[in-house]
Order: sequence, then structure tokens, then C-alpha cells
Amino acid sequence: MRTNKMLCARESMCNLTDIVWHDLPLDGISIKTDSLDLMISPYNESTKQYDELIFKLYSFASMALSLDAQLDISNLKDMEISSFEYSQNKNTLSGTIGILPGNAGFWSVSFKDAQWSIHAST
Repeated sequence: MRTNKMLCARESMCNLTDIVWHDLPLDGISIKTDSLDLMISPYNESTKQYDELIFKLYSFASMALSLDAQLDISNLKDMEISSFEYSQNKNTLSGTIGILPGNAGFWSVSFKDAQWSIHAST
């Protein structure tokens, strides 16, 4: 059962290193012209439950989405983040996120110089 308890309850924003970015359940994606929201559910060892968080990238210099699969709506039920390679420069991130959409190939999101936040889903 998933809860709305935040992984980093003592902080207003989680650190990237607080989350294991492999086999990470991905409950949804919102792509806009100026932002990308990933609804993630990391397992919280201390509470033995899944947290519901939003990882947001915005104000990026560039962003590219690569879909190496035909999109079938049923594949959106079993998505996960398989990898996240990034570099941090002061307050911005650059990197690539690998996504497995069910059994439908591989997606990747590459971005440069993005502002970011991680916060509890409401």
C-alpha cells in the first residue's frame, strides 16, 4: 500500500541521493513545454511503505525525449525508472533518465541545465 508520507519528511526537498534510481516505480509522467514531472514511488525502509513523490525538471536549457517502442496504454501501468545518470552544477542538473514502459522497449529523457525539485505528491 502506498502512502503520502514523504521520504524526506524533515526537509522541504529531498536530495537526489536519498532515492534509489533503479527499479523505481513510475506512476505517471507529465510533459509540458516548460517542465517534466515524474510521479515516483520509492520504497521507504523506515516506514516499510511506498512514498508518493514528484520529481520535477523545469527551466531547462534543452530536453529531448526518445521513445523506442510503440505506445500502448496498457504499458503505462507498469513503468519504472531503470537508470538515472546526472551531473549537478550548483542548482542545476544535466543528465539522462532511462524508463522501462512495461514490456514495450525503452524510453529516455535527456536534459541540460534543468532546475529541479522533489516533493510529496498531494
